[in-house]
Amino acid sequence: MLFNIGISCLAGARQNERVQKIEANSKIDAFLDKHYPDRVMDKVYSNKMNRPKQRSLNHI
Repeated sequence: MLFNIGISCLAGARQNERVQKIEANSKIDAFLDKHYPDRVMDKVYSNKMNRPKQRSLNHI
């Protein structure tokens, strides 16, 4: 079960990177892109909303 949770977290994070047009830069990213593309993630997590990264408060 812990493995499934880990893969789910990685796949979700990678999907957010794809939304931001960040290229795969490791073998893990390439694996996630191949086995967990957006269509799979959208089906599995149908209520998930992709949100852009929040700006940090350091600029204030």
